[in-house]
Amino acid sequence: MDITQTSLENIVKLKNAFDQDVNKDLNAIKNNNFDIGTYNSRYFLEWDFHFDDISKVSNDIGFLPINLNRGIWNLIATINPETRELFLFMKEKNINSILKNNKKENHYLNILLQKNEQLSVPLLNDTDFTDKIRNIMGDYSKKFDKVLIFSKHNLGFMNESTLQYYSSEGILIKSENIPSIIPDNTSNTIKLTKNSENHFEVKAKIHIKKDIKKKD
Repeated sequence: MDITQTSLENIVKLKNAFDQDVNKDLNAIKNNNFDIGTYNSRYFLEWDFHFDDISKVSNDIGFLPINLNRGIWNLIATINPETRELFLFMKEKNINSILKNNKKENHYLNILLQKNEQLSVPLLNDTDFTDKIRNIMGDYSKKFDKVLIFSKHNLGFMNESTLQYYSSEGILIKSENIPSIIPDNTSNTIKLTKNSENHFEVKAKIHIKKDIKKKD
């Protein structure tokens, strides 16, 4: 891929972790634990399922998954230590909302993008953005030189994410579609990277058993 130096195989693995349909997991938790008709935790659980998958895949491929605490919201980002690329995972409408709102210049996305190419006068001076990136990333702030975003229209459905590269000013420079399967160059076979169909049932049972039990 032109947009990244990370191997296509690893990009596809991260994409499939982010694109995984978690509706069966969410519905299983609702059906087994909520009788009152409300399910306000669904949005957070949806992200937690995705972040859990992304973290596990990151560890499997030798990346550095990072848990970033943003107040009431925690997110998982991941770094490829070989290419020094940081990957974020976001909904497209949130990206657009943040980058178009001048009042959100202190949002973590705007701050981290200062690592990327500058097309005009930088939003912040070097000292400001270096300190702000360190406040967000801690010791990891020196382990990446570029920020890329896996962007998806909707979570919970099989909408496929794209990989996007923005300038430090928040201008979209390049966006690339990512395949869901990888051609195996050593043979004529196709190597699948998505989890098995049993992923949902197994995960739902584990989370329900471990975290929540339905009351009689």
